[in-house]
Amino acid sequence: MIMYNTTYICKYSLDDDDSELYKTDLLNIFNFREFKDEKINLAISNLYDDIKDCEYLNDCVLKLSQQFGYEDELLNFMILFSFDYLIYTHKCICEYLQDKRISEQNINELKQIIF
Repeated sequence: MIMYNTTYICKYSLDDDDSELYKTDLLNIFNFREFKDEKINLAISNLYDDIKDCEYLNDCVLKLSQQFGYEDELLNFMILFSFDYLIYTHKCICEYLQDKRISEQNINELKQIIF
């Protein structure tokens, strides 16, 4: 079972470029107290195992693969948690974990920033 905080709302802003607030958001999303790359990467990997069949996110992962040239789908999924995408990715994942679907508005926001 994944420990993913579906009630958490990201507080960082792409406009502010506040990396500390981004890190705090990432920690809160995965219910961690300290920032350790290995733990976060493992949490994202476990999450990917649980939602890799989500058709809504597969288009985004494929597009990132084309943009960055990485063949590894997990690595492309991890990119969705980077500073530029986390705000949008988190909304989509929360919806998917709760309802097994993602609203058109939220997936379109994510796709707009990727495509």
